Amino acid sequence: MKSLEREPTGETLYHGIQGIEISTSGWLGKESQLYAIVNQLNKKRPSDDRIGIEIYPNNLIVTPYNIKEWEKEYSKAKTTRIHLPFHYNLSENLLGIIKEKKISEKFYCLVWLGIFGVAKNERAVKIAQQLGLEVGMHPNVAEGFALEGKLDGIKQNVPATFVENQRPSPSNIVKDQRKIFDPLIIKDLIKAYQLTGFILDTEHLKKEQFIGMRGYEKGIDPILSLEQTKDVLARIHISGEKGAHGLPHPNDSFFNSVLAKVSLMDFNHPLKIVFDFSPIPLFRKSPQEKLELLKNLIEKVDSYR
Repeated sequence: MKSLEREPTGETLYHGIQGIEISTSGWLGKESQLYAIVNQLNKKRPSDDRIGIEIYPNNLIVTPYNIKEWEKEYSKAKTTRIHLPFHYNLSENLLGIIKEKKISEKFYCLVWLGIFGVAKNERAVKIAQQLGLEVGMHPNVAEGFALEGKLDGIKQNVPATFVENQRPSPSNIVKDQRKIFDPLIIKDLIKAYQLTGFILDTEHLKKEQFIGMRGYEKGIDPILSLEQTKDVLARIHISGEKGAHGLPHPNDSFFNSVLAKVSLMDFNHPLKIVFDFSPIPLFRKSPQEKLELLKNLIEKVDSYR
C-alpha cells in the first residue's frame, strides 16, 4: 500500500500545525464515547481539517467490525491510526513485571498485557491492514518486527508507519535503553528502517522518568527535541504538566510553549497535535465535560495555526 505521507525530500513541505488527533487512551472501555464526541467536534470543521482518532487495540472491544460501526453511527469521526501494544512479546512483558522498580509500573505491565496483548501476534497490525490505518509503535516493537523479518511486510501493507519514543523501560529486545527513549537516537532507527516518521511523546521526556539515569537526570528538553527531529517529526503526543498523561489547561505554559514553537517551524510531514490522556483524570467527568475540555484545548491549538 502506498504511503499517504510524502517521503522527506529535504525541501520545506509543511509549515506549522497541520491537524489535530485525539487518542482513545483516555477512553479505554469507552471508545464509542470518544467517537461521539469527535463527531460533535467535527460538525463545524471543514472536511479537510477534521479531528482524527488514534485508537489503542483494546482486546475487549476494538475490532474492525466495531470501528466500522462507530464510524457509521458517528459519520464525522474517522480513525486515522492504531497504536500497537507496548511490548513486542510475552517475555518482554514479563521482564517489565519483574524488573520495573515501581509497583505501579509492574501493575501497568500486567494490565497492558490483559488489555492490549503483545504486538508479535499482529492482531493490531491486521486491524490496520484491513481498515487502511496508519500504524504507531514504540522502538522496541519496531526492532522486534525487524529482527523477525516482518517489518518490511508491515510497511508495505499500511498507509504509514510511525515510531514513538517510550519512557525508559526494561526490554530484552533493545539492550541500549537510549534507543527506546532518546528522540535523537530513535530518529536514526526511523531512517535505518525507512519508516514514515516520528511521534514525539512529550510525557515520556519528563525528568521524573529518568531518576538515577546518568546523563538524563534533567529529562530531555522537548523544545530541543523538536529541533533535532524536525526532518522526521510527524505527530506530537501531548498531555498535562502534572501527573502521568494528565489533562492540560489551555493556558498551561508547557502546552503553549510547544504550540508556539512548532507554529513557527517547517516540517517534511504534515505535523499533527495528538491529545494523549490517561483515563484516570477523565473517569469522573461526564461526556459533556469531556466535550467542553476538548473544545477549549482545540480552540487553543487552532489559535496557533
